[in-house]
Amino acid sequence: MAALEQQAGDAARAVAFDLPGCGRKRDQDTSQLTVRAVAEAFVADLADSGLKDMVLVGHSNAGTILPLVAEMRPDLIRRYVYISCIAPPPGESIRGMITKRRAVAATDDTLSGGRLQDMFCNDMPEDYSAAFMAKLGFDKWPTLEALNETDWRYDHLADKRATYVICLQDQAEVPERHGLEEYLETKAILGS
Repeated sequence: MAALEQQAGDAARAVAFDLPGCGRKRDQDTSQLTVRAVAEAFVADLADSGLKDMVLVGHSNAGTILPLVAEMRPDLIRRYVYISCIAPPPGESIRGMITKRRAVAATDDTLSGGRLQDMFCNDMPEDYSAAFMAKLGFDKWPTLEALNETDWRYDHLADKRATYVICLQDQAEVPERHGLEEYLETKAILGS
């Protein structure tokens, strides 16, 4: 965030929003929280901010949230930037994607430290990984409920201005692995 603000100067303002169960909203009950409910809370925060003509940047699991934002309040967003976001195919759960990719049992409801480190830190140096894992336990999102959702839609995104950034070392389940780039109308695929 600081780097974005420094580079943009007075031309733009970078604002970070916390999702329910994360950051300043860690005390919220997320036990039954769905992806749609998270998107609704996020859209309310966006609307309350008073900002318009935004460039909305999301990372990782934001790939499930940004399409819902585009559906709910397209008037607020000028461009979407997906940074190594997941994009589950319609009818498939995030858990299903993980199960296929990581060869874990579909009935395993635990997200153990080792599995979380493999999922979230696969492209990080060990010291960064350790620092990230030390903080991870404080956030309560995504919930197991959200990991099992399968109702994903992307067909409404074709007319949205979007950029998808693929971080080459990250092992996220990116849209091109599922043929979804056509829905995201990706303007550029960049690597880092």
